[in-house]
Amino acid sequence: MYPHGLKILIPLDGSSTSEAILPALKPLIQSRQITSTLLHIAGSPGESGSVIIRLEALRQELEAQGVSARVLI
Repeated sequence: MYPHGLKILIPLDGSSTSEAILPALKPLIQSRQITSTLLHIAGSPGESGSVIIRLEALRQELEAQGVSARVLI
C-alpha cells in the first residue's frame, strides 16, 4: 500500500483559526503511520523568526502526543 507511511501537509498562517484544524486532525494522524509537515509561507525574511518559534512549539506538542511532525517555512 504505502511502504513509507502517509504524509500530510498542514498549511498554517499564524492565526488561531488556521491552528484550529490541529485537534481535528490528531485522531487521524495518531491512528496511522503519518508524517505531518507544518507549513508556513513567510511574507518577509523578518517574519521567519517568530514563525519558527511558534511552529516548533506546535511540532513539540504533536510529538508529545505521538505524532511525527516537521516544520517547513
